Amino acid sequence: MKARRYTLLGVVICMGHPMQITTTRLVGSVITRAVAGREMRFELTTATLYDGSFAAEPVDSYQPID
Repeated sequence: MKARRYTLLGVVICMGHPMQITTTRLVGSVITRAVAGREMRFELTTATLYDGSFAAEPVDSYQPID
């Protein structure tokens, strides 16, 4: 299985660079990463970004308003 590089959408690290990971997990998989001290889930997609990486979309980005 070939590894793919994914950009975690909406997550930046030092000096404004996007956070990226490399994985062999299948498209549609949901991964968990620690971001700013909390766990966030991302779905791996087939969407190609400007730098050739694939998009990992946040699953938990929208919270209901009470």
